[in-house]
Amino acid sequence: PSNPAAVAFFAMWAGAISALEAVLIWVAQRRNLYDRPLSSPELRGMVLRSLNPVVAAAVLAALCLTVSITVGLIGFALVVVAGNWATRNLADPTH
Repeated sequence: PSNPAAVAFFAMWAGAISALEAVLIWVAQRRNLYDRPLSSPELRGMVLRSLNPVVAAAVLAALCLTVSITVGLIGFALVVVAGNWATRNLADPTH
């Protein structure tokens, strides 16, 4: 892709969809729509994992618009990997 604004726009839309996923998880838990109630660590982990792409998309958009698309994509990958590691350890400290 050669248009940083288009990549940033796409990233922000992807982040918005992930944010809506987090809202749906929270609403489903509050309204008892799961087969069984989720424990606090399970709920926290699911919400944090669904919000990870929101942060990654914001990093991608910012880096694409200020530096370059390549740096933005590298930043996106690093944030996703770091976010997955962090949410796994925050959701289940015994893991």
